Amino acid sequence: MNLLSSVYIHVPFCRHLCNYCDFYKRKFESPINQIQSFQDYLEKSFSVHENLMNQYNISWGPLDTIYLGGGTPSLWGKEGAKFFKEWIKKNNLDISQVKEWTLEVDPDAWDEETIYSWREIGVNRISVGMQSFNNNQLKILDRQHTISDIEKLLNFLKKNNLIFTVDFLLGIPELTKENKRNITKELEEVFDFTPHHLSLYILNTRSNYIHKPFLPDDEKTAQEYETVSEFLEKMGFNHYEVSNFARPGFESLHNQKYWKAQNVAGFGPSATGFFNREEGGFRYKWKISDASYVEERLSKSQLNLEKMYLAMRTNKEWIPEDWEIKQNEQVKELLKQWVNEGYIIEDQGHYRTLQKGYIILDSLISKLLIFTK
Repeated sequence: MNLLSSVYIHVPFCRHLCNYCDFYKRKFESPINQIQSFQDYLEKSFSVHENLMNQYNISWGPLDTIYLGGGTPSLWGKEGAKFFKEWIKKNNLDISQVKEWTLEVDPDAWDEETIYSWREIGVNRISVGMQSFNNNQLKILDRQHTISDIEKLLNFLKKNNLIFTVDFLLGIPELTKENKRNITKELEEVFDFTPHHLSLYILNTRSNYIHKPFLPDDEKTAQEYETVSEFLEKMGFNHYEVSNFARPGFESLHNQKYWKAQNVAGFGPSATGFFNREEGGFRYKWKISDASYVEERLSKSQLNLEKMYLAMRTNKEWIPEDWEIKQNEQVKELLKQWVNEGYIIEDQGHYRTLQKGYIILDSLISKLLIFTK
């Protein structure tokens, strides 16, 4: 029997719909009705999910990670904490062995009572949707919070000894010369609050994004990435995945489940779950309109390839033969080329991606896919 020990819940509420964000969300205009509708969705989807698990011979094990993302999960409030505690109990989920329970919080969408309520039922890690520590940059991103809001939240988390991670966004549009970013200064100010973890993302936008003409070029964004990486290395952070840095011992346990292609249950509109089976992979995504899902099946060879490029995202060694990737001459030459260009290193058939490779990882993976189909 294949066990399932991680859960992701997508909470789709946002006070404001930022102009760059592609995640599924709804404007939080009728809290009582929207929360009730969302909770009804979770109630209905659990039985659907149980049938899906039975179909693939998957059973619940003791949970070790829970992640509430969005959207803005902190808008679910103390009522959400009460509902979720009862939802867990009602569905006989064992949370006695949870090691990491994360709640995403926006700096302008929380109160102390909410965080205390979630902490009381088990939340032990807060993910702060900061994006930048510069008010001009925040305005360009259409964010509603300010540096003052960020400082208030980080001070509260530090005072209450809560583990927290901050999101940091690269590639922000530069509308004028005054918008030129001093990313080192932002980092220095954030590190006065001693975060435990930092997630670093590059702004990806739709074709009709309002500020698309003002996006920095790839070279400038790559320079930003290198600057952040070097700063965090000096601060003693471990660059353990292409977009993630942590103080030793504070790496995200939940996200590592994805990078290792392990089982993760997903709930909530647009949430994705994954089952890793002997014969291949099964990915499902919940519909927005009702508690049903669309599915994607991966053959064993497709799953093996996915495991390989997921491993390439991390600082761990990867061995193509581990996943029975066909080692044709084109692949061998490609890997040799990457070693020579400093994107990866190799030692007796063991490979590891370097920072230079992280910067163009999507391009490397695209080239790999050409030769492994």
